[in-house]
Amino acid sequence: MLLAASPEVSAQNLFVKNEMEVTDSSYETDKSCVAPGVCSPPETKFSHVSNVIPRKQWEISGGFCGATSIQAITQNFGAYISVDLVRKNTPYQKESHGNATMGYEVLPQNIGGALDNLKIRHELFDHENVPKP
Repeated sequence: MLLAASPEVSAQNLFVKNEMEVTDSSYETDKSCVAPGVCSPPETKFSHVSNVIPRKQWEISGGFCGATSIQAITQNFGAYISVDLVRKNTPYQKESHGNATMGYEVLPQNIGGALDNLKIRHELFDHENVPKP
């Protein structure tokens, strides 16, 4: 997953496979690269490129962006945790999608509980007390 931006990433580097999918030219050689992920990092002076390829999240039950993010982060540390296991360890939060059997959607209000339950050391971003721009 690319974490650095660069002027070298331009419209010329991108192509549209269909109206819904934009990806970079590495897709042609790396079929595991899921749009709109950029799998070939641009040249930059400083960068950090994680060794985890972009993936497509499940789109049912409110989406799986939080669970997929936790999965991708832990893979950078050598641990594979399925999105199913992440959701089943996520505490119920009012208005979250899911149920006690299938697990719950990861939200800003319950991500700390999910990470605690998964025994993942973490520091939460204090989104409630950060000055608004």
